[in-house]
Amino acid sequence: VAVRADAGADARGVALGGRLHRLHPRIGHAHGAVELPRRQRDERLHRQIELGAEAAADRRRQDAHLLRRDPENLGNVVAVHIGRLGAGLHLDAIADAAGNPRERIGAFKRLAVKAAAQVAAGRPGFGMLLDGKYGREALFEADKLGLWIGRPVEQPGSRPLEFEDGGSLGAKLVEWPLSHTVKCLCFYRPDDPPELKARQERELVRLHDAARRIGRELLIEIVAGKHGTLEETTVADVIARLYGLGIKPDWWKLEAQSPAAWARIDAAIAAGDPLCRGVLVLGLEAPEAELAAAFRDARGSAWVKGFAVGRTIFVEPARRWFAGQGGDEEAVSAMAAAFGRLVEAWERAGRLDRGRGVSGG
Repeated sequence: VAVRADAGADARGVALGGRLHRLHPRIGHAHGAVELPRRQRDERLHRQIELGAEAAADRRRQDAHLLRRDPENLGNVVAVHIGRLGAGLHLDAIADAAGNPRERIGAFKRLAVKAAAQVAAGRPGFGMLLDGKYGREALFEADKLGLWIGRPVEQPGSRPLEFEDGGSLGAKLVEWPLSHTVKCLCFYRPDDPPELKARQERELVRLHDAARRIGRELLIEIVAGKHGTLEETTVADVIARLYGLGIKPDWWKLEAQSPAAWARIDAAIAAGDPLCRGVLVLGLEAPEAELAAAFRDARGSAWVKGFAVGRTIFVEPARRWFAGQGGDEEAVSAMAAAFGRLVEAWERAGRLDRGRGVSGG
């Protein structure tokens, strides 16, 4: 947006949408022309500039939204969620309980990357949800192995939502490789108190705008069942509300649902963002048999494209490894076996024939 002042004090040009529009003190209307006071003319000029800027920003956001939806990248995703699991259950707590220095967490993360790559065996659609704390080397290794990477930005367990390290989101995210997806967990319910809801929505809007401005994919994880009952409409109402605020993540990561609830979620996504990449089912430390049942319940959903499970895969191997009860290869083998069994359960649910390649996780 640009304003150009010409020789005449009251004749201005405003560049909107790449074209120069001449403004004049006489503003025409259906009954002739009226001479406006200079202050009113300036206010109209400034408002036209603001509207032009808002329209340009909306076009940029929409263009970015469209460009990210490459049909060739819409496929299945299965991912290991490693490291940050909320209060008391992340690797910090496991290391502390075993009396190990937290610096060793980086070495365990590299073992988890090795296990995921072993299960992937070069196939597309496998990835990691992995942060850079205590072991950026694991991120580099996952990149090198061709795994998709999602990186969390939230303060673990925070409600209301807070972002780790504070400061400018854009300044932090711009340092990430373009291939890394921004992942954010929010404990959100439709019946949250108005003050809590407004604060969390404000932070989600801020995150969405930051991710779009710098060209990063965004995955929003909604956990609604921790602070209330999951009804058939609960998560669908959350999704519809966030779409109403203009928040359109590339991916959703959601709790297991009943088939009826998945149908409502499908309808909410189709109405709010038909270009969405899809939904990943999260695990919440459920036993493998429960996760297999959850995969079957999601069979009829057009939008469920994968799963991202952490605790079910790595908590027990991590406890043994940090306690010195097993070596590196045993930990890799245990995590790969658990991840492999979940992939098989996903295949039995008839899901892996729906996609082509990696797009999130």
